[in-house]
Amino acid sequence: MTRAIIGIAALLFGCTVISSKPTPVDWPKLKIITILASHAEMREVCGKVTGPFMSPQGCAVIQFSRGECIIIESADFPLSPSNREHEYEHCAGKDHVGESTLADGWLKYKATHHARVKK
Repeated sequence: MTRAIIGIAALLFGCTVISSKPTPVDWPKLKIITILASHAEMREVCGKVTGPFMSPQGCAVIQFSRGECIIIESADFPLSPSNREHEYEHCAGKDHVGESTLADGWLKYKATHHARVKK
């Protein structure tokens, strides 16, 4: 389960520019939960999902099975409004420019959990 969570989180971070490409039409409405962690804890979690030379400011973890998108940010250095909005956009199914990671993750989830997907 933890590997799946980290895997989905990896889809989300190394954050760059959000794509203007539409989200999948059946992307689920996810409950957004924000966790304020110590800076060290945030970096420990989010650092696993960023690029090798990136310094995370926060991250979003999507759990399709729970219908949740968890935004993890540093309590010591909270996200700016624009960075927080960036994470909300991931929760809404938006990928980075040139990527289809979230869309691909949703398709894979639906294929393996078809009977449990709520529309």
